[in-house]
Amino acid sequence: MNGPVAHSSIAIRQWSRGEELANSISHAIGFVAAVVGTPFLFLAAAHHPSVRSYLGMGVFAATTMLLYLSSAVHHWLLPGKAKEFFLIMDHAAIFLMIAGSYTPLSLGILWGPWGWLLMAVVWPLAIFGVLLKCLRGVQPKSFTISLYVLMGWVALIAFKPLLAHMPEPGLWLLVAGGVAYTGGLVFYVARRFPYHHLAWHIAVLIGTVFHFLAIWRYAF
Repeated sequence: MNGPVAHSSIAIRQWSRGEELANSISHAIGFVAAVVGTPFLFLAAAHHPSVRSYLGMGVFAATTMLLYLSSAVHHWLLPGKAKEFFLIMDHAAIFLMIAGSYTPLSLGILWGPWGWLLMAVVWPLAIFGVLLKCLRGVQPKSFTISLYVLMGWVALIAFKPLLAHMPEPGLWLLVAGGVAYTGGLVFYVARRFPYHHLAWHIAVLIGTVFHFLAIWRYAF
């Protein structure tokens, strides 16, 4: 695997074509799964029909689909301006998906002061992250990763109300998803190894499955 290859002002790491196809296909599968799973989210919302339930599930579904679509397209494309654009979209969509994962919980079982607090923390951070990606491209990478992790685990401030309102299986699913996402960063940074980014993608898919199950079953 070669080092970063610069295209205009954005440094894009160049993987082999086989690696990029694997990266793309893995998250194309994630996109299809998100599309297939969306009706189940809305069916779950229909059991507790309200603007909040449909909005929460819709935001989670939309941000999840955006992330996987952006990632799949970015990795499919050959180096060039379009690949740069979708790389920025991919990284920005991570912020949106993290905030989107909080949204059904904040509008559902945590509705009230704790839900408002989480929304007031994660959505401004997500907007800041998106603006950072739009203005600075893929840099600064270490700061971006730290911000992803911070947003992912800020739920700990609401651990007690989650413990009080969410059944234990739902809590374990949320924790398992967080561990999968965070643990996957080991593969993300292990750039000496072939297909390390595919391993990262698989970790993200696993994390999404855990969080999907928690939200689908227990958010409302």
